[in-house]
Amino acid sequence: MKGQEDTKKKTRDLKISLVVFALLTIFTIIFMFYLKKLMPEYMMKQGKRYLEIGHYAKALQMFDMASESLPYSCEPVYYKAITYSKMPPNYENQKILYEYSKSSDCENISEEVTKILNMMRKYYFKTSGESYIDNVLYKDKLVRWNNNDVIPYYINYNDSIPKEYVDSIRRAFFNWQIATNGEIKFRETEVEQNAKIYINFVDKVNTEDNLGHTTPVFVKNRLSQMKIDFVKKDAKKKKFKSETILSIAQHEIGHALGIWGHSANPEDVMYYGDIASKEKMKVISPRDVNTIVTIYKMIPDIIDTPLLDSQKQFLFFHNLLTTYPNKNFENEINIAIGKSVQDKSKLDKWIGLTVDFQNAKQYERANLILIKLLPYLQDNKEKKYQILYTIADNFYKLKDYENAKKYLNSAFMIKKDLNAQLLECILYLKLGKNELAQKQLSVLFYENPTNIEIALKLAEACHVNKNKKEEKKVLKTLLKNNPNAIKDERVLKYKINMKN
Repeated sequence: MKGQEDTKKKTRDLKISLVVFALLTIFTIIFMFYLKKLMPEYMMKQGKRYLEIGHYAKALQMFDMASESLPYSCEPVYYKAITYSKMPPNYENQKILYEYSKSSDCENISEEVTKILNMMRKYYFKTSGESYIDNVLYKDKLVRWNNNDVIPYYINYNDSIPKEYVDSIRRAFFNWQIATNGEIKFRETEVEQNAKIYINFVDKVNTEDNLGHTTPVFVKNRLSQMKIDFVKKDAKKKKFKSETILSIAQHEIGHALGIWGHSANPEDVMYYGDIASKEKMKVISPRDVNTIVTIYKMIPDIIDTPLLDSQKQFLFFHNLLTTYPNKNFENEINIAIGKSVQDKSKLDKWIGLTVDFQNAKQYERANLILIKLLPYLQDNKEKKYQILYTIADNFYKLKDYENAKKYLNSAFMIKKDLNAQLLECILYLKLGKNELAQKQLSVLFYENPTNIEIALKLAEACHVNKNKKEEKKVLKTLLKNNPNAIKDERVLKYKINMKN
């Protein structure tokens, strides 16, 4: 009897243990579920509180933790961007904000940060004066010297080189040093191996500019030297005037200091016109000085000696200032295209240049060129259509939806392909015409039920119009007709969001 009672007791204890274990498991699952829901909300609330009282480091910590719990949510990322915009505008923070502005995952963040960066740029240019800083990069890179060091130069000459040539070049270095108020210093060296700027005299330079040419020398992604070649005589085999040599030297030294583009203003030393044809000596202008000074206020991609941490502290992330064109770039485009319109083959080269700008996400530069090209493409409707569509798409990426719609309407006068119809629907969404966008996207999607881009935009339109039933239906229809769509990260992300 006692044995049976012990067995029953053990069975009862086991059942109680199993029940307790099951209850604990259920409680844990429920607790973890609510923790998952409540913790991100708590972190977001704390982060916003820290942001409001100016404790930005703590705010970022909270938003980071919320972001880990909500990997597919834009809200924590949005508030991280806002927090960085409130922090000191140093290099690291500017770089992070610039990367946010180029993000395609959360468009509202991109729009908000773009506005913040525009304000930063406007403030800088308002205080720094007029320049052509948007036209200084060397193959999309900022290349300059470390102005913490004196820059040694060497002039390679012999008795066949007129003394006034050498004196004019020395004076050109002196003029740049004075113009920059000693921020950039030079010294002449008699040892050519020590020279960072090496000057030589030649019979002809291999470039359209037959007066002088500057070439950078790089060693393992480090700026080793700038080589400047000067032509000895003009086209008539006559010596240049000393004033002309001075103007050429100041121009080429401008390149050697980091200005790889040119100015469209004839009053600037870095103007790309024919210097030799000017009787008046070129003077380093305030615009030239402002451009150089700004170059040396930015962290370069390539430099001779690494910058010290103390030097970096107040420098700009250069993309913030160099990748957005100002009026100077537009003037240059007007002049240059105006000279080449008679040759249709050159127009194709200009179109190729815009592709480079688009790949670098410099849509404003691309559009300045494409809009200028439009009048010369009346005979080629297909090319004109492609350019009109590209201009519209670039304006869309620049968040200029009104101009995007304007050029898209012009493209529709030629034809209306699927990409253009999709862009039109996207613009309707951006312009607040949500019901019209959903209606036209529905037509497009049920004609193209495997198209991921159309499906995602239709789902977005349904979401905006609070039509959840249709939103789910769109996703199901896409996956039914295109099962491989689930491999697309955006579709997978959308599906997870809908479950949540």
